[in-house]
Amino acid sequence: MFKRQYDYLILGQGIAGSCVAWELWRRGKTALIVDREESVTTSRVAAGLMTPVTGQRLVPSWKFHQFREVAIPFYREIEVLTQSEFYREFRMLRIFQQSKEKELFLRKKEELKSYVENDPNSPPSIDSTKLEARWGGFEMPLAGQLRTVPFLDATRNFFRERDLFLTGELDLSAGLKIIPDQPLQFPGWGVSSNRLICCQGFSGSQSDWLTHLPWKPAKGEILTLRISGLDESRILNAGLWVIPLGQDLYRVGSTYEWHQLDQIPTETGREEICRRLRSFLKLPFEIVDHQAAVRPSMENQKPVVGCLPEEPRIAFLNGLGSKGALMGPLLAQQLIDHLERGTALDPEIDLTNK
Repeated sequence: MFKRQYDYLILGQGIAGSCVAWELWRRGKTALIVDREESVTTSRVAAGLMTPVTGQRLVPSWKFHQFREVAIPFYREIEVLTQSEFYREFRMLRIFQQSKEKELFLRKKEELKSYVENDPNSPPSIDSTKLEARWGGFEMPLAGQLRTVPFLDATRNFFRERDLFLTGELDLSAGLKIIPDQPLQFPGWGVSSNRLICCQGFSGSQSDWLTHLPWKPAKGEILTLRISGLDESRILNAGLWVIPLGQDLYRVGSTYEWHQLDQIPTETGREEICRRLRSFLKLPFEIVDHQAAVRPSMENQKPVVGCLPEEPRIAFLNGLGSKGALMGPLLAQQLIDHLERGTALDPEIDLTNK
């Protein structure tokens, strides 16, 4: 016997699942979140950065302005609802690592003008006693950071207080019963729902329904450091990022490892971050913490959203990689529009096109 029925069941309460839950709440839909409540997850380790221009080729983040326009009011609204603070707007200082990077920036200045700020007559302030920046750099005033742990905790507490959160793990092959013209059934929990939305991150890549996708997961390692005297309020970016936390603490990362896909911090990862940091930081530092997790990325660096062609009541939001904080709110909105109104999804990310 099924004690409770919901409009939706959401599997996974990382950034993607949390954004979906909030979007459904805003629309008055009943949604039960099911999550394993692990202490170390990709979303909890994630830096939560919103970076306008990325990589050595200085490429604008895909649809950055569209994603940002939705994300900021979305997070601000949730901060009010949960009486929490977790979104911070930052300026980001990109430090050129070599002369050809500066030359590339000058060639692409027109393309990048809506993302960056760099007046040749007023270059960004860089303290040469603390930072090595012989080729200069540029600032990105539209950067930001979602503090993922406070966001996830506030979301979990909000839905748990309303009896809309369940700790558990679902084996989709054995724990889900699909009967035509009836709600989806989850006998192990005694609940049913009209739809299921899977937001499991890297573990979702093991699902039989998603193994055909072009997965390219990458392990990333992050350090928390104490850097006395840096006194930097901007996010620094010079081959790795440095995020101010306050009281001389900074999060620094990240690495990319495509073979050893686990959540175990390594000496190799720690040494790589320290080596790269010393290439531009002139101050000593102390390691306070070391974490690792696996990003659920695709080969084309774009997410996957949509429904199973053979069972449209089962939907997915996955593959957000390192940009979950930026993309999550708009993708959740587009997915729910698709499920509730039949609105077409972006062909670049629609699951049915994969």
